[in-house]
Amino acid sequence: MSFKSLDLIFDFSQGNGNKKVFLLSGDVHCAAIFQLRKKESDARVYQLTSSAITYAKNLPSWLVKKQVEDTGLLSGRDDIEFKRLSPVEAINNFSIITVEPAGDDVLVHFDLYGRPKKDKGMLMYERLSM
Repeated sequence: MSFKSLDLIFDFSQGNGNKKVFLLSGDVHCAAIFQLRKKESDARVYQLTSSAITYAKNLPSWLVKKQVEDTGLLSGRDDIEFKRLSPVEAINNFSIITVEPAGDDVLVHFDLYGRPKKDKGMLMYERLSM
């Protein structure tokens, strides 16, 4: 498995004063926020995932959540650590991402929404600002 693109993203972050880099992704049957860190570097890459607003019918939520680890090493790379920063939502989730200026930087808000088991409305599970 090639990680050339990910290495270029880490190089970009580190070469630009360790600027935050955000990857938006989907189609993994759950929503969550992850931080990737290359060992011996201050560069950080954040993966913001939200997908499957109607996915909940095929697999039980507890099974999907059980497959998502809290921390570890990226598969195939012993120099990249990951850490989950949010709860995992597997049922009817969506996210709203807001970016606002903050001096010479930006502040990114990632709002994760999902549906509680016994409620028909939506609930914001987590707001993470980076």
